[in-house]
Amino acid sequence: MIKNFTYRDPEIIAEVDALIGKEYSLLERIRKGGTGSPRFMIVNASDAINKHLIKANNINYSSIERRPTGIIVNFYSVLNHYIWVIPYDQLELERHGDSYKIESNDAHLRFSPKLTSREHQRFMTKILADRDKYLRKYNKKAG
Repeated sequence: MIKNFTYRDPEIIAEVDALIGKEYSLLERIRKGGTGSPRFMIVNASDAINKHLIKANNINYSSIERRPTGIIVNFYSVLNHYIWVIPYDQLELERHGDSYKIESNDAHLRFSPKLTSREHQRFMTKILADRDKYLRKYNKKAG
């Protein structure tokens, strides 16, 4: 689900919360060592996402937020803020060398190897651990 989130519409917030859970409380975020990612540079995107990205000599960046049953990928295009909501049972996360690819249904994003540090790797490991814990709990398969 990709939504324009420039204006924090209460209906979209309720839809996101119903799909992947409410955001963690401050105490939970501290216990988890943070729930937000460092900034990733987008180098490739599927048509579903690309149509929202304006390529006017701008470098596009993204960040990720962990939620109880999924993630939110945030990306920006000029003055618009978009969110891509992915439940853990639909999340595919691949590592190709130093770059990462997030995929769900017919959409994907690939992040640049130039901006993947240990901090990025630790964050992606946390996502995989959260996803695996969720899938084991509900006996589901990814993708």
